[in-house]
Amino acid sequence: MSLLRRLGRNRAAILWLTAAGTMAGGWISTRIPVSILPEVAFRRVGVIARASDLPVEQTLTTLTQPLEQALSGVLGVERIRSQTSRGGVEIDLRFSEGTDMLRARDLVQATANEARRDLPESTEIEARLLATSVFPILTIGVSSQRRPLPEVSDFVRYELAPELRMIPGVQRVEFDGAQIKEYRLAIDPQALLFHKLDLSTVEAAVRGANVIASSGAVQDGHQLVLTVVEGDGTQLSSLDRIVVGEDAGIPVTLESIAHVEPAVREDFKRAAANGVPAVLVSVSRQPSGNSVEISRDVATKLDGIARAHPDLTFANVYDQADLVKQAAAAIRDGILVGVALAIAIVFFFIRDPAATLVAAAEREPDERRD
Repeated sequence: MSLLRRLGRNRAAILWLTAAGTMAGGWISTRIPVSILPEVAFRRVGVIARASDLPVEQTLTTLTQPLEQALSGVLGVERIRSQTSRGGVEIDLRFSEGTDMLRARDLVQATANEARRDLPESTEIEARLLATSVFPILTIGVSSQRRPLPEVSDFVRYELAPELRMIPGVQRVEFDGAQIKEYRLAIDPQALLFHKLDLSTVEAAVRGANVIASSGAVQDGHQLVLTVVEGDGTQLSSLDRIVVGEDAGIPVTLESIAHVEPAVREDFKRAAANGVPAVLVSVSRQPSGNSVEISRDVATKLDGIARAHPDLTFANVYDQADLVKQAAAAIRDGILVGVALAIAIVFFFIRDPAATLVAAAEREPDERRD
């Protein structure tokens, strides 16, 4: 029996399998991640460590070398490369073939946290798995004609970023070009020597006063009242009253050795949107995230925020969803053009409209010819 006869006699089963496969493919297409790049996890983990503004030489000896020594013992590490800059280091770890990279990232983070006791006190460490999903899929420029950039930065940091992190599928929200408010201490060297103090003592005193913590609860009748302890370093008006040491039994306050003034943290990056200084907010997706859905949810969230803050401007700097939509539209157009050309060619040779509509169907061979 020929193949065509077998296909003809099992036409119902073939049609059922085709329909079932089509429905299964349609269901799977709604569950797979949608992005312009394929989902690939490289055999690399990046470690980013920052420790204030230490000089490069001191950063190398107090930050880079202890971290490299600790991370070299992580299971599966083949090669370590690092790049040290002022106050920070980026370490790239390459792992052997077949390593579970999610487990490797957790081991790297745990090992870096264990090495923290040998690092400068203010060190911040973060381990990131190098994969295609870590790259931003959406960048938004936030600016204002009325608010200064430090106020816009506070809005992005405390209002916009938390709202975007709650969107399903979002992995990380980062911002560049922000000017974070802080206070700057201008130390008088002569006053420091006069009171027999050093910079480390002053720094420890200011750091100890910059605290807001719960001290427990007090029972007031039938109610429990939460008590909060607030140090003098939380308000500009009270910073001058911080006691930084003693001189002959007399407390030495901060105002006697330094001048406190408002300032902004320098991040050495500048950003602009539509010719106005702005904060660039970058959104990256989770490995299972859908770029198109995340972009749509972010746009909906920004519409509501823009109505609540009309003095702010939100500019779409980069949106990967546009590239995904264009790629999907190109594939769709290619399929439609291919189908139209196939139908046109069949009609050109057969000259029969009815036969053209069923050209893909194979008729059962006439058994009387055998």
